[in-house]
Amino acid sequence: MTSHERLMTAFRKGTPDRAPMPLRMGSKFLGKYYSDVPSVLERNMRAHEEFGIDIFQAAPRPPLPAHSPEATPWRDDVDVEMKHEVRGNRNHWERTIHTPEGDLHDVKQALIITEGCG
Repeated sequence: MTSHERLMTAFRKGTPDRAPMPLRMGSKFLGKYYSDVPSVLERNMRAHEEFGIDIFQAAPRPPLPAHSPEATPWRDDVDVEMKHEVRGNRNHWERTIHTPEGDLHDVKQALIITEGCG
């Protein structure tokens, strides 16, 4: 199978010839590995050629009402409240989404990575 066939088969819940390996390591690992290449797309294409990694790029999506407090929500009746703090070696976010039907609340934590790829 080609990379395209493999990814499309997996997206359609079929059985590809092997598990697709989407490239999520591009920002840190490939930035160092291909330090002479400024373009993320070109680094990804080189990794595809060199390692056979299946490349796909997420396309921009329409703004979501609760995606990010910096983004402009597409609904006037939804408001997002975000709190961030550093707790030890972790980022800690608390988000409250105020909707006409009630509030939603979630919490996310992530290690602060200073070297390598998390």
